[in-house]
Amino acid sequence: MDTIRYIEIGANHPFQTSSTYLFYKLYGASGVLVEPIPELANTLTLTRPRDTVVNCAVSVSTEKSIRLHVHEKNELSSVSEEHISRFKSHGGVDKIVATIDCQNLHVNEFMSVHYGAYCDYLSVDVEGLDALLLSQMAPVFQPTLIQCEHERRISEFAEILKPRGYALFALTDVNAIFLKTAVL
Repeated sequence: MDTIRYIEIGANHPFQTSSTYLFYKLYGASGVLVEPIPELANTLTLTRPRDTVVNCAVSVSTEKSIRLHVHEKNELSSVSEEHISRFKSHGGVDKIVATIDCQNLHVNEFMSVHYGAYCDYLSVDVEGLDALLLSQMAPVFQPTLIQCEHERRISEFAEILKPRGYALFALTDVNAIFLKTAVL
């Protein structure tokens, strides 16, 4: 299990909301954590030393920098103010505490640099832009499992991932996990 390799795009907290922490803690696995908020990236670097922490946004934009709206509840931070506005019960855009310019990498540029020889588990949590990111990710990148925040748009994710050889494997209230069918 210590050979498990993961990529978590939108890592946020080192363990509290992490999709990969148990792989790291229980099995000694390691991977790449992406976090655009500098303070959170620093915390990840200090608390997850076996992981590579990349302090940037990953998007479908080819611009070298992008504006990130940092929400009071940092897990709601996004490059999309429109997406943040949907969380009225958490204060919506009224609770944006900062807007920062951060380094940006197009998803394929990021994957070309950080994918490595293989990836067992890809977690994508980029607040409302998960489907767009996965639709633009080059088919050459074939992680065994892909987890995404579905926001009740499961069929949209299935339409993107089925032609690439993935099937819905598991579903929670928040996330959908797709498995590469060749593994079955």
